Amino acid sequence: MKNRQLHLAVVGANVRTASLAHLEQLATSGFGSMATLGHVRSRRADLEVALLSTCNRTEWYLASEDDPVEAFRDVLADGVVTDPSDAGWTFEARDGEAARHIFRVSCGLESSVFGDAQIVSQLGLALTSAASAGTARVGINDVFTRAIRLGRDARRQFGLDKIATSAGDAAARMVLDRWSSAGTGSGSVLVIGTGAMAKRVVAATLRRPGVHVSIVGRRYQATESVARRWCAEPHEWDELAGLMGRVDTVVAATSAPHMVVTRELVEATGPREVGSLLLVDLGLPRNIDPDAGRLPGVELVDLIGIGAGVESALGRVEDHRRQLEQLVDDATREWAQTSASAGIEAIISDLYRQIPEFVERVTARVNDPAACEEQHRRALATEVKRLLDGPVRRLRGESVRTGNHLR
Repeated sequence: MKNRQLHLAVVGANVRTASLAHLEQLATSGFGSMATLGHVRSRRADLEVALLSTCNRTEWYLASEDDPVEAFRDVLADGVVTDPSDAGWTFEARDGEAARHIFRVSCGLESSVFGDAQIVSQLGLALTSAASAGTARVGINDVFTRAIRLGRDARRQFGLDKIATSAGDAAARMVLDRWSSAGTGSGSVLVIGTGAMAKRVVAATLRRPGVHVSIVGRRYQATESVARRWCAEPHEWDELAGLMGRVDTVVAATSAPHMVVTRELVEATGPREVGSLLLVDLGLPRNIDPDAGRLPGVELVDLIGIGAGVESALGRVEDHRRQLEQLVDDATREWAQTSASAGIEAIISDLYRQIPEFVERVTARVNDPAACEEQHRRALATEVKRLLDGPVRRLRGESVRTGNHLR
């Protein structure tokens, strides 16, 4: 059995390649379901896969000896998605470019918020899920481990670990800046949700004196726990409509598969003065109806528009970006060299395994009493070419893949 080179690929969509509507479609379809890991395991045990699903992306990382993208297409077509458009990924990369992409992701260069504080832990969860499902082995485990290590090192090296850089932090900064610009300095916020992002919003806004934060969630026990920790005000879910009319800012950060703030709900709070209500939607699928942002006096900011606040706060963001890009280049080069070495070792191993058969064929031809010396030479040349033809073609293919072209 041949020890062949694994090929890496990534397919999917993210905030840089697709609209929020398309990201919602993928996230809520079979394409974005963790159940697909088990589907792959039962139908293509040779295909390694890991799903990275966040508010910024739905991406599948793939590895196999054959074409991993085509193998994944076959799995999807085999009952994972009932509507072909559900698998309509807008981004695809292979081998070195796929490795480069995950390294950029781990450094926060591919998120709506520069430096994304949560992405390293999300990569860890994706790898853990794939390993538990039995779909992460040599290829996926290697590139994810490298990406996680790179992301941690990058944050420490450039001080990003000391800077709050998540969508929740960016939302809080936007709210505080808005109050400062208005001359009020503080205000009232309704936070919908009790997850990690919602907690970041609550913690960051309450650092400023005079701010009043109300929290509402589906489970009151969780709501009360978050409120108690940061001295916010907890509310039952059925109080949502009444609370909407008593605040100047609403931040929605839930994992609900549907919109929790509708246009009708906002309209019911009564007429608003221009710019008197800020709606911030941190959910994917979206939590707030886009039509609500078209109402008079209402401003809506979604995930696509949230990142500018972080970049302005970082100040030297372009310097940070260039430094991170250099780290990504170095990590990609190291991955390619390791991958190329593995591929060449596999080719050499194959070559050694073919030698006994080669010797038998040559011996049989040389011992042919009816053949003359010239025929022996031709037979030997033919067998040598036959032995080396496959490995040479594979070496040339490997050189093209790694960018070191052989003639």
